[in-house]
Amino acid sequence: MVKISGGAGVERIGNYAFALCSRRPRFDVFENTEIIGRKALCACIFLKEVNISDKVEEIGDYAFEGIVAEKIELPESVKRIGAGAFYNCGMIRKISANCGARVIGRDTFGGCHFVSEIILPEDCREIRKGAFTGCSVLRELILPESVEEVQKGAFDEKCYIHITAPAKLKESEGLKGLNVTFV
Repeated sequence: MVKISGGAGVERIGNYAFALCSRRPRFDVFENTEIIGRKALCACIFLKEVNISDKVEEIGDYAFEGIVAEKIELPESVKRIGAGAFYNCGMIRKISANCGARVIGRDTFGGCHFVSEIILPEDCREIRKGAFTGCSVLRELILPESVEEVQKGAFDEKCYIHITAPAKLKESEGLKGLNVTFV
């Protein structure tokens, strides 16, 4: 296992910093890190465990694309989740996004084929195109009352997800033709 120690003063993990790292089964984000850059850990095909510290505020575009972790927990401190941040993480089973992010960006969880549970941020306002495409095992998703927009193409057209959504989203283009219960 490759081990990186220290890091007490590391506030940002730069773009592509550990991309394609093939020998790292676990990654602990440094305790003072606030930003995880674009593609920082993408294509780390042996990365099975990621621990994101409660100081992280931003996860860059495609930061964890293609990792094989089975569970992702985003702390409350996370305010921005970049486009495709967990794109094609085909082994993820559970995503807990109890964070302050207001937007689930384009392709954020797209291609997470085996995810069966997703907890969305309570402050989530917008779900963008491709956010949940390819989540073929996911059967149920509850959209928080705070959601104001679901873009067309956020979900696969022929998905098997039962979505519970606030009644104010009845006219949302992104939910038309899907299995939705409005409450």
